[in-house]
Amino acid sequence: MSVKKQIVIDLMFYLGLPLAIWNLGRGFTGDYLAMFLSALTAILYTAYKFFFEKKYNVTGLVIVFGILLNLYLNLISETAIDILYNGVYLNMAFILLYGVSMVLRRPLGRVFYLDYRKMYGEAREESLEKLKGFSGSRLFDALTLIFIVRELALWGIRALLLQRYGVEGANEVLVYSRIVSYLFIAMIGGMVVYIDKRWQGVQSQNTC
Repeated sequence: MSVKKQIVIDLMFYLGLPLAIWNLGRGFTGDYLAMFLSALTAILYTAYKFFFEKKYNVTGLVIVFGILLNLYLNLISETAIDILYNGVYLNMAFILLYGVSMVLRRPLGRVFYLDYRKMYGEAREESLEKLKGFSGSRLFDALTLIFIVRELALWGIRALLLQRYGVEGANEVLVYSRIVSYLFIAMIGGMVVYIDKRWQGVQSQNTC
């Protein structure tokens, strides 16, 4: 699937359908059910992508963690505003997760990168061997920091909009969250490309 097509599909399930369900459905079902169904579309789509792309690795486990935590929080929520605030709590949980991984010197950015290499055909044993001679280990810390900053940005935007507008800010929360997410996807992609260049250097040295 092309990148453009993937972006269009993502926007439909992460933005278009949730906005439509919320704005068109709340008059019929009430705020809570409309918000629950709106959030559920994104959760189910994320779960579908996980199983369809077969991300059965640490990256996949992190995705499943996010899906299950989000679903659990939504199920125990009593109001539409509670469901919106669940996004804030989810951001806080991921900030903690990424932060702990750095404190333990096992940055998740490194784990995600090794999973990415495996997805493109590089054996895990080969990746671990290259890792020993890789001089850019700090880049994995930087990659993890980008993930942390992304969660901080999303947390700040969601909390600010919800404090200011309450449940009526649902549209703004969805739109601005998606914009911020794509900005950070671009940053993460750029960092991965840069790490790849350094990584290929290790490969070249090993083959000489």
